[in-house]
Amino acid sequence: MVYDFCKKCGEKRNLKSGLCEDCQSVKDAERMSHIYGVRERQTKEDIEKEVAEKKHDKRFWWGTKDK
Repeated sequence: MVYDFCKKCGEKRNLKSGLCEDCQSVKDAERMSHIYGVRERQTKEDIEKEVAEKKHDKRFWWGTKDK
């Protein structure tokens, strides 16, 4: 890490690859959103429904049996 001016915001801070920690985290978040896509907000009922479906999927729970 180098103590110098950030390439993006211009503040003098400890730099990692030319960007300060704040600018680097923003850059990483933008990169990850392109890779994984933007997640939609889900309601609690949708999440519970998805978990219930996974519980019945034998590939997900390969070591357990339905009771």
